[in-house]
Amino acid sequence: RPARPLPNSKGFGPKGDAVTVPDSQQHSEFLTLINQMPDVDQPSLFGLPSNIERVIQQANSNRITSQLKTMATAAVAEGGWDRDRVAGQLQPLLQLWQTLTTGTSALKQGKGEAGKRAGAMPVDNFVAMEAEVAH
Repeated sequence: RPARPLPNSKGFGPKGDAVTVPDSQQHSEFLTLINQMPDVDQPSLFGLPSNIERVIQQANSNRITSQLKTMATAAVAEGGWDRDRVAGQLQPLLQLWQTLTTGTSALKQGKGEAGKRAGAMPVDNFVAMEAEVAH
């Protein structure tokens, strides 16, 4: 029985031709074929559209978003919105922010020439403040 090329495999073979399955039962010939295959499978090799990866990622994102919404709904339904609990959880972050903004003039808006640029983009102000602190 002669060797036949795999369907949709044109251009995936070792010389840019179609992938041909060996017609023998020698293990080494199959290993050679496998080692010549690319590490990443092209969707077209399996007859799939080229954007299949994006479709899979989108489906996974939708599934995870749905699960997170379910978890959030269950948490609110179980305990309700507890302002004191949330404030307690955020307290270490708020204290760190307070420490950072009171201890360094570079983080305070309005210090030096960089903070006085009205109408400038925030990124431009940040770069200017960094340059001012560096000198």
